Amino acid sequence: QFLHRLSFVTVTSSLLRRPSWLPSQLAFSSAALKNLDWGWFQSKLEAETSSDEQLHALEELHLLSAKGFTEAHVLLGQAYEMGQGVDVDTAMALRLFAAASAQGSGKAKFLLGCLFMENEVTSGLATDTRASPIMLALQDIYGMDTRDELMEENNRQTEAIRLWKEAALLQEPSALVALGNAHFRGDA
Repeated sequence: QFLHRLSFVTVTSSLLRRPSWLPSQLAFSSAALKNLDWGWFQSKLEAETSSDEQLHALEELHLLSAKGFTEAHVLLGQAYEMGQGVDVDTAMALRLFAAASAQGSGKAKFLLGCLFMENEVTSGLATDTRASPIMLALQDIYGMDTRDELMEENNRQTEAIRLWKEAALLQEPSALVALGNAHFRGDA
């Protein structure tokens, strides 16, 4: 499980109280968390400049991710993939998308497939050793044998298409478009 490796968040006494910027339902019950406005977190992550609200949103998303919330995995994965308030970390994005994918998130399956198809994993593999963060993430997610198979570009493309098909079955709109484009190009 990758969650124990998240070292970003340290719980301080200020995080144990409900900050004024945090939606009030987050401080109360886990049942209310299911109805949380994830768009609020996304808007803070997509801000042009780093802000206190962005930092707070990241801290809370790390806490929610550690509690197993699928959407928190997805939003944090996107933040690490694009460097929104954090340094770009493809290995962490892989782990977060894989965790959400395992929980049945079509969006995470689509985004994980994109990492393989758009050569973000490929560029990391070209310069990384077998002990690199990307290689270790792939090994944790897929196992040693499959990790070695993913060293070949055709296998990464096949994995991306497989993930997009799973996401399409879950009615993820972006996956349907990506799969259609892959068929048009003759990739699928």
